[in-house]
Amino acid sequence: MSNKLINKSTKGTIQPGREFRALDKGYVSVDERTVEDLMVFAAGFAKLLKYYNLNDEEDGDWTRFITDEAVLLATIVNSKPQKIEKNFNASFSKAKKFKSPSKKELYLKKCFLEVYKIALKFDDWLLRFRDIERFSKKELPVRIEVLNAVTNKLVFQLKKLEIFQEVLYTKEEEKLDFSKLSDYWNVEIQLDEGWKKDNKEAQFEHLIDELETIFQSFYETLIYLRTKSPDYLRKSFATDTHYPETALFIAFLKLFEVTKGDLNQLNQRHLDFYYTRL
Repeated sequence: MSNKLINKSTKGTIQPGREFRALDKGYVSVDERTVEDLMVFAAGFAKLLKYYNLNDEEDGDWTRFITDEAVLLATIVNSKPQKIEKNFNASFSKAKKFKSPSKKELYLKKCFLEVYKIALKFDDWLLRFRDIERFSKKELPVRIEVLNAVTNKLVFQLKKLEIFQEVLYTKEEEKLDFSKLSDYWNVEIQLDEGWKKDNKEAQFEHLIDELETIFQSFYETLIYLRTKSPDYLRKSFATDTHYPETALFIAFLKLFEVTKGDLNQLNQRHLDFYYTRL
Protein backbone atom coordinates (compact mmCIF):
# COMPACT_ATOMS: atom_id res chain seq x y z
CA MET A 1 0.00 0.00 0.00
CA SER A 2 1.44 3.40 -0.95
CA ASN A 3 2.36 5.79 1.85
CA LYS A 4 1.81 8.74 -0.45
CA LEU A 5 -0.99 11.05 0.60
CA ILE A 6 -3.46 12.07 -2.03
CA ASN A 7 -4.12 15.75 -1.55
CA LYS A 8 -7.39 16.82 -3.12
CA SER A 9 -8.17 20.40 -2.26
CA THR A 10 -11.67 21.71 -2.81
CA LYS A 11 -13.27 24.88 -1.62
CA GLY A 12 -16.77 23.43 -1.63
CA THR A 13 -19.76 25.65 -2.24
CA ILE A 14 -20.48 28.59 0.01
CA GLN A 15 -24.01 29.85 0.54
CA PRO A 16 -23.72 33.03 -1.62
CA GLY A 17 -22.58 30.78 -4.47
CA ARG A 18 -25.71 28.66 -4.34
CA GLU A 19 -27.90 31.03 -6.31
CA PHE A 20 -31.50 30.15 -6.92
CA ARG A 21 -32.08 30.24 -10.71
CA ALA A 22 -35.68 31.35 -10.32
CA LEU A 23 -34.40 34.59 -8.73
CA ASP A 24 -32.44 35.54 -11.82
CA LYS A 25 -34.02 38.51 -13.62
CA GLY A 26 -33.89 36.65 -16.95
CA TYR A 27 -35.40 33.41 -15.63
CA VAL A 28 -38.77 34.27 -17.15
CA SER A 29 -40.02 37.24 -19.15
CA VAL A 30 -43.43 38.85 -18.94
CA ASP A 31 -43.59 38.81 -22.75
CA GLU A 32 -41.34 36.16 -24.29
CA ARG A 33 -42.63 36.54 -27.85
CA THR A 34 -40.10 37.40 -30.54
CA VAL A 35 -40.71 39.51 -33.65
CA GLU A 36 -40.97 36.25 -35.57
CA ASP A 37 -43.58 34.92 -33.13
CA LEU A 38 -45.72 38.03 -33.55
CA MET A 39 -45.46 37.97 -37.35
CA VAL A 40 -46.54 34.33 -37.47
CA PHE A 41 -49.40 35.07 -35.06
CA ALA A 42 -50.56 37.98 -37.22
CA ALA A 43 -50.42 35.84 -40.37
CA GLY A 44 -52.49 33.13 -38.68
CA PHE A 45 -54.93 35.63 -37.20
CA ALA A 46 -55.42 37.26 -40.62
CA LYS A 47 -56.87 33.97 -41.88
CA LEU A 48 -59.61 34.23 -39.25
CA LEU A 49 -60.66 37.76 -40.20
CA LYS A 50 -63.30 38.04 -42.90
CA TYR A 51 -62.71 40.64 -45.58
CA TYR A 52 -65.68 42.57 -46.96
CA ASN A 53 -65.45 44.31 -50.32
CA LEU A 54 -66.96 47.65 -51.34
CA ASN A 55 -70.33 45.96 -51.88
CA ASP A 56 -70.30 44.79 -48.27
CA GLU A 57 -69.92 41.19 -49.43
CA GLU A 58 -67.68 38.61 -47.79
CA ASP A 59 -64.64 38.28 -50.05
CA GLY A 60 -62.00 36.03 -48.49
CA ASP A 61 -59.84 36.97 -45.53
CA TRP A 62 -57.02 39.39 -44.63
CA THR A 63 -54.07 37.18 -45.53
CA ARG A 64 -53.38 39.18 -48.68
CA PHE A 65 -52.59 42.20 -46.48
CA ILE A 66 -49.83 40.40 -44.62
CA THR A 67 -48.05 38.48 -47.36
CA ASP A 68 -44.39 39.38 -47.46
CA GLU A 69 -40.92 37.81 -47.62
CA ALA A 70 -40.28 38.66 -43.96
CA VAL A 71 -43.58 37.15 -42.82
CA LEU A 72 -42.93 34.00 -44.83
CA LEU A 73 -39.39 33.69 -43.45
CA ALA A 74 -40.73 34.13 -39.92
CA THR A 75 -43.15 31.28 -40.63
CA ILE A 76 -40.24 29.05 -41.64
CA VAL A 77 -38.25 30.08 -38.55
CA ASN A 78 -41.25 29.19 -36.39
CA SER A 79 -41.91 25.85 -38.09
CA LYS A 80 -41.79 22.89 -35.71
CA PRO A 81 -39.73 20.12 -37.40
CA GLN A 82 -39.19 18.31 -34.09
CA LYS A 83 -42.94 18.04 -33.58
CA ILE A 84 -43.36 16.69 -37.12
CA GLU A 85 -40.58 14.15 -36.49
CA LYS A 86 -42.21 13.09 -33.22
CA ASN A 87 -45.57 12.51 -34.92
CA PHE A 88 -43.96 10.58 -37.76
CA ASN A 89 -41.83 8.40 -35.48
CA ALA A 90 -44.81 7.58 -33.25
CA SER A 91 -46.78 6.24 -36.23
CA PHE A 92 -43.74 4.68 -37.91
CA SER A 93 -42.76 2.64 -34.84
CA LYS A 94 -46.31 1.30 -34.58
CA ALA A 95 -46.37 0.44 -38.29
CA LYS A 96 -43.22 -1.63 -37.77
CA LYS A 97 -44.44 -3.23 -34.54
CA PHE A 98 -47.95 -4.37 -35.44
CA LYS A 99 -48.39 -7.66 -37.30
CA SER A 100 -52.02 -7.04 -38.23
CA PRO A 101 -52.26 -5.77 -41.86
CA SER A 102 -55.10 -3.41 -40.93
CA LYS A 103 -53.03 -1.85 -38.13
CA LYS A 104 -49.96 -1.55 -40.35
CA GLU A 105 -52.07 0.09 -43.02
CA LEU A 106 -53.54 2.58 -40.53
CA TYR A 107 -50.19 3.80 -39.23
CA LEU A 108 -48.50 3.77 -42.63
CA LYS A 109 -51.24 6.11 -43.86
CA LYS A 110 -50.48 8.45 -40.97
CA CYS A 111 -46.81 8.41 -41.96
CA PHE A 112 -47.73 9.16 -45.58
CA LEU A 113 -49.84 12.09 -44.43
CA GLU A 114 -46.96 13.64 -42.44
CA VAL A 115 -44.69 13.61 -45.50
CA TYR A 116 -47.50 14.90 -47.72
CA LYS A 117 -48.13 17.84 -45.36
CA ILE A 118 -44.45 18.84 -45.49
CA ALA A 119 -44.59 18.73 -49.30
CA LEU A 120 -47.65 21.01 -49.27
CA LYS A 121 -45.77 23.38 -46.96
CA PHE A 122 -42.76 23.56 -49.29
CA ASP A 123 -45.03 24.08 -52.29
CA ASP A 124 -46.91 26.90 -50.56
CA TRP A 125 -43.62 28.63 -49.68
CA LEU A 126 -42.40 28.31 -53.27
CA LEU A 127 -45.54 29.84 -54.75
CA ARG A 128 -45.67 32.67 -52.24
CA PHE A 129 -41.99 33.51 -52.70
CA ARG A 130 -42.61 33.55 -56.46
CA ASP A 131 -45.46 36.06 -56.01
CA ILE A 132 -43.23 38.24 -53.81
CA GLU A 133 -40.51 38.19 -56.47
CA ARG A 134 -43.03 39.42 -59.03
CA PHE A 135 -43.92 42.31 -56.75
CA SER A 136 -40.37 43.28 -55.80
CA LYS A 137 -38.92 42.45 -59.24
CA LYS A 138 -36.00 40.94 -57.35
CA GLU A 139 -34.81 37.35 -57.13
CA LEU A 140 -34.97 35.90 -53.63
CA PRO A 141 -32.06 33.61 -52.66
CA VAL A 142 -34.31 31.69 -50.27
CA ARG A 143 -36.70 30.79 -53.10
CA ILE A 144 -33.74 29.43 -55.09
CA GLU A 145 -32.75 27.34 -52.04
CA VAL A 146 -36.24 25.87 -51.73
CA LEU A 147 -36.55 25.31 -55.49
CA ASN A 148 -33.19 23.51 -55.67
CA ALA A 149 -34.16 21.28 -52.76
CA VAL A 150 -37.46 20.39 -54.43
CA THR A 151 -36.14 19.76 -57.93
CA ASN A 152 -32.88 18.03 -56.97
CA LYS A 153 -34.01 15.96 -54.02
CA LEU A 154 -37.61 16.05 -52.88
CA VAL A 155 -39.49 15.60 -56.14
CA PHE A 156 -38.00 12.12 -56.54
CA GLN A 157 -38.96 11.13 -52.99
CA LEU A 158 -42.49 12.48 -53.39
CA LYS A 159 -42.95 10.60 -56.65
CA LYS A 160 -42.09 7.39 -54.79
CA LEU A 161 -44.72 8.25 -52.19
CA GLU A 162 -47.31 8.80 -54.91
CA ILE A 163 -46.55 5.38 -56.44
CA PHE A 164 -46.54 3.63 -53.06
CA GLN A 165 -50.00 4.94 -52.17
CA GLU A 166 -51.47 2.92 -55.05
CA VAL A 167 -50.79 -0.17 -52.94
CA LEU A 168 -51.62 1.31 -49.55
CA TYR A 169 -54.89 3.08 -50.35
CA THR A 170 -57.60 0.78 -51.65
CA LYS A 171 -60.35 3.42 -51.69
CA GLU A 172 -59.98 6.18 -54.26
CA GLU A 173 -61.55 8.83 -52.00
CA GLU A 174 -58.93 8.18 -49.29
CA LYS A 175 -55.93 8.80 -51.53
CA LEU A 176 -53.74 11.85 -51.03
CA ASP A 177 -54.40 14.46 -53.71
CA PHE A 178 -51.04 15.10 -55.36
CA SER A 179 -52.72 17.26 -58.00
CA LYS A 180 -52.86 20.04 -55.37
CA LEU A 181 -49.13 20.49 -55.79
CA SER A 182 -47.80 22.93 -58.36
CA ASP A 183 -45.91 22.14 -61.56
CA TYR A 184 -42.61 22.34 -59.66
CA TRP A 185 -43.28 18.74 -58.62
CA ASN A 186 -44.52 17.54 -62.00
CA VAL A 187 -41.54 15.46 -63.11
CA GLU A 188 -41.73 12.07 -64.78
CA ILE A 189 -39.59 9.52 -62.95
CA GLN A 190 -39.30 5.83 -63.73
CA LEU A 191 -39.10 3.53 -60.72
CA ASP A 192 -38.71 -0.21 -60.40
CA GLU A 193 -42.18 -1.48 -59.49
CA GLY A 194 -41.39 -5.18 -59.26
CA TRP A 195 -42.19 -5.13 -55.54
CA LYS A 196 -45.90 -4.72 -56.45
CA LYS A 197 -45.96 -8.42 -57.38
CA ASP A 198 -45.11 -9.43 -53.80
CA ASN A 199 -47.72 -10.44 -51.23
CA LYS A 200 -49.27 -7.84 -48.94
CA GLU A 201 -46.88 -8.45 -46.06
CA ALA A 202 -43.82 -8.08 -48.29
CA GLN A 203 -45.26 -4.93 -49.84
CA PHE A 204 -45.75 -3.36 -46.42
CA GLU A 205 -42.16 -4.22 -45.48
CA HIS A 206 -40.96 -2.55 -48.68
CA LEU A 207 -43.01 0.57 -47.88
CA ILE A 208 -41.57 0.71 -44.36
CA ASP A 209 -38.01 0.45 -45.68
CA GLU A 210 -38.55 3.21 -48.24
CA LEU A 211 -40.73 5.47 -46.11
CA GLU A 212 -38.03 6.21 -43.55
CA THR A 213 -35.70 7.45 -46.30
CA ILE A 214 -38.46 9.56 -47.87
CA PHE A 215 -39.31 11.22 -44.56
CA GLN A 216 -35.66 11.89 -43.72
CA SER A 217 -35.20 13.71 -47.04
CA PHE A 218 -38.08 16.07 -46.28
CA TYR A 219 -37.23 16.43 -42.60
CA GLU A 220 -33.55 17.24 -43.18
CA THR A 221 -34.49 19.81 -45.83
CA LEU A 222 -36.94 21.46 -43.43
CA ILE A 223 -34.26 21.57 -40.71
CA TYR A 224 -31.78 23.10 -43.17
CA LEU A 225 -34.20 25.83 -44.30
CA ARG A 226 -35.19 26.60 -40.71
CA THR A 227 -31.50 27.00 -39.83
CA LYS A 228 -30.82 29.32 -42.77
CA SER A 229 -33.99 31.43 -42.47
CA PRO A 230 -32.97 33.66 -39.49
CA ASP A 231 -30.08 35.04 -41.55
CA TYR A 232 -32.36 35.60 -44.54
CA LEU A 233 -34.86 37.30 -42.22
CA ARG A 234 -32.25 39.72 -40.84
CA LYS A 235 -31.27 40.64 -44.40
CA SER A 236 -34.94 41.02 -45.34
CA PHE A 237 -35.52 43.53 -42.53
CA ALA A 238 -32.72 45.65 -44.00
CA THR A 239 -34.26 45.84 -47.49
CA ASP A 240 -36.81 48.33 -48.84
CA THR A 241 -38.76 45.89 -51.02
CA HIS A 242 -41.56 45.06 -48.58
CA TYR A 243 -45.23 45.57 -49.29
CA PRO A 244 -46.18 49.02 -47.86
CA GLU A 245 -48.69 47.63 -45.35
CA THR A 246 -46.20 44.98 -44.19
CA ALA A 247 -43.42 47.56 -43.87
CA LEU A 248 -45.64 49.54 -41.49
CA PHE A 249 -46.38 46.40 -39.52
CA ILE A 250 -42.66 45.54 -39.26
CA ALA A 251 -41.93 49.11 -38.08
CA PHE A 252 -44.60 48.72 -35.39
CA LEU A 253 -43.10 45.41 -34.23
CA LYS A 254 -39.63 46.95 -34.03
CA LEU A 255 -40.98 49.83 -31.92
CA PHE A 256 -42.91 47.36 -29.79
CA GLU A 257 -39.56 45.68 -28.99
CA VAL A 258 -38.64 48.80 -26.98
CA THR A 259 -41.87 48.67 -24.97
CA LYS A 260 -41.50 44.93 -24.49
CA GLY A 261 -37.96 45.45 -23.20
CA ASP A 262 -39.28 47.87 -20.57
CA LEU A 263 -42.06 45.47 -19.63
CA ASN A 264 -39.60 42.63 -19.21
CA GLN A 265 -37.67 44.69 -16.63
CA LEU A 266 -40.58 44.08 -14.25
CA ASN A 267 -38.87 41.01 -12.78
CA GLN A 268 -35.77 43.00 -11.80
CA ARG A 269 -37.84 45.83 -10.33
CA HIS A 270 -39.87 43.33 -8.31
CA LEU A 271 -36.72 41.65 -6.95
CA ASP A 272 -35.13 45.01 -6.13
CA PHE A 273 -38.25 46.10 -4.27
CA TYR A 274 -38.56 42.80 -2.34
CA TYR A 275 -34.90 42.50 -1.32
CA THR A 276 -33.78 46.13 -0.96
CA ARG A 277 -36.83 48.10 0.11
CA LEU A 278 -38.99 45.75 2.17
